[in-house]
Amino acid sequence: MGACSSSSKGYAIKNGGGFTYTTPDGFTATFQNKNGKVYNVSDLGDVPHLMKTSKTASELAQTAAKNGNSVTILSPEQMQARVDARRAERAARAGIDYELGVGVPWGNKANRQAARRGRLASRAMKRRG
Repeated sequence: MGACSSSSKGYAIKNGGGFTYTTPDGFTATFQNKNGKVYNVSDLGDVPHLMKTSKTASELAQTAAKNGNSVTILSPEQMQARVDARRAERAARAGIDYELGVGVPWGNKANRQAARRGRLASRAMKRRG
């Protein structure tokens, strides 16, 4: 798993699959190929970011490899597993409100006091200016 599948034309990336590249200094970025378009899914937030490039995912992977980065090809199943893991992580944190302290194990008294001080300071700044 994760081996680079290269051919004479470059890296073979299936629809729904993608690739991850890691620079020598440790920076990692992940891209996904969907219907011929390339999306940056490095942070796996709610919405993947469409890359404005004329290159295909295979060409981008080949360019990253030529620049001295290590490239790992991800299958569509591996990409879906990453998305599912991120959704599960976000669902686990859905009931937590750090400002009010709801759902946090250490309670909410200090958080409520800090939120109130922040609101009062903001209100005072608005009156001054």
